[in-house]
Formats: sequence, C-alpha cells, structure tokens
Amino acid sequence: MKFPRTWVPLASTHELDPDRPTPVEFLGQKFATYRDNDGNWVVFDDACPHRLAPFSEGRVDRETNRLQCSYHGWEFNSEGKCTGIPQMTKEMQEQVPAKRSCATTYPAQVVKNILFVWPWEEDCLSVLDNPNALPEGILKGLPEDSPTYTRDLPYGWDTLVENLIDPSHVPFAHHGMQGKRTDAIPINMTVPVDKGEEGFSFEWDDRTMGMIRSGSGEFRAPYLVNYDAKFLTETPRPFRLSALCIPTKPGWSRGIIMTWKTEDNERADKEAMSQTELELLAKQKKKKKKKSQGIHQLAILVESSTEQ
Repeated sequence: MKFPRTWVPLASTHELDPDRPTPVEFLGQKFATYRDNDGNWVVFDDACPHRLAPFSEGRVDRETNRLQCSYHGWEFNSEGKCTGIPQMTKEMQEQVPAKRSCATTYPAQVVKNILFVWPWEEDCLSVLDNPNALPEGILKGLPEDSPTYTRDLPYGWDTLVENLIDPSHVPFAHHGMQGKRTDAIPINMTVPVDKGEEGFSFEWDDRTMGMIRSGSGEFRAPYLVNYDAKFLTETPRPFRLSALCIPTKPGWSRGIIMTWKTEDNERADKEAMSQTELELLAKQKKKKKKKSQGIHQLAILVESSTEQ
C-alpha cells in the first residue's frame, strides 16, 4: 500500500536549532535540516555524497552560507551543489560542481511554524488540485503561531493515532498532569463518521480534572488529530488541541502537539458565533465596563468624603 502523496510535516521550527543541521526522519528516510542565511529552511538527505557521512554531524558555516561535512570538509550550498573540496588543487576546482559531487535536497516550506518537505519522486505540483495534500489544507483552521512540543515515541504511527483519539486513557496515563484517576467514567463517543481517504470525525464527552468535557474530534488523514470542545463549567471554557502524527521509522513515530493560546481560542469562538450572539456579547462587555466605571467612581466619592 502506497503512503498518501502529500507534503510531509517533519518538525516544528520552534524546536529546531537554525544554526546546526538537525536530523529528522520520515518513513525510515533520514534528512538533515537547517536555516540558511536567507532565512529559508533547507532539507538535505542526511548523507554526504562523498563517503555518506551524516550531514547532521556537520556544521553550518555562516560566513560562506554553506553546509560543511564533518568528515572531509566538503561544502554545499542550499541547493545541494558542491562548492568546495579542500583536498583539490585550484586547477581541479572547476570539477567541483560535477553532478556526482552534489548532495540531494528536497522542496521545503514552513507553514504555521511547521516545516514541511516533499520527499516523493512525483512532482510536488501534482497535488496542487488537492488541498488536503498541501500544508495549508493539512493545518486548516489551526492558529498561525501555536506553541508546540514534540515527542519521538517508541511505537508506530498507527498506535500514536489510536492513542490520541482514546480519551479513556487520560485519567490513568496522565494522572496528575491532564487528569486524575478518579475522573474515570464511561466515555460517551459516537460511531466515527467515515470520510474515506480524508479520515473520520466523532463526538465525545468525558471528565478530566473533575470537569465534564464535551465536543468533537477528527482524524484528518494521514497526520492530524484535532479536538474542539468545551469544559461544561458554570462559564464554559474552551478545550482545543491539535497533534501531528508522523511515522518516522519502523516502530517509532513523532507527535507534534500544537496548543492553543487564549487569544486563539477567543478568535475561534467569535468566528463560530452568529451575529446575534456577537451583539449579545458586545452588550455584556459594555454593561460590565459601565459597572466597573461605576464602582471606580463610587470609590472616589468614598475616599473624598473620608478625607473631609
């Protein structure tokens, strides 16, 4: 079975060191990535064409804007062209850019702070008419600047996806962090709505940290698990969580958790509101502001009478 031909999320740029070639993997293929002097993230095969030494053990020379192999010092520009071999005489230097001395690089782009690569033999233009294969489609609806944290896990991509859509493990596996053991209750979850190759969606409710939580979830194949829910407290609080699930190598996977900041939750809530609800919210804020001003004026009067 062929893995879907999409742009592939590799890492969060929040967690990459721009000044060193960092090793990353996808389906057993090893890459090295860094940011060049033009501000572009570049992705190489993690193997120098000379003796296959890992580029991820090399260095970025900021003076020349070159990636340098740690074994014999061969240097490469952002396009993978060899620009210098220290052991060659000046007379032989014109042979340096020969095709066999070039490193393999891949199309790469950053969307919402996630580094994507196109690792396939097929042309990346072949998926232009499929929004679900593009970075913008994969991350559709997510904030522009989410805080992230990444974990490389010793189990497969399928197990990672299954884990993230299983809320019943939270009270036990995350006791003291995201829940507590006494939160465990029967989970109400609908039968997933099958969307074919695009994934599936479902609705659910559970209890965590003593609060009932209810909402919807989706698996946006082949990478994203996304939750949109609320804690059913006196004043409902949003719960939104997104995770990219990446198969890195046999028996291993990478999870990139994308959390939502308060202002992102407020923006998403407003976008989901009807015009009537927005007007009601504006009236409530105006009323609250007037009340606050009244209390402030009363405090001034009290202070003034006390002084007299």
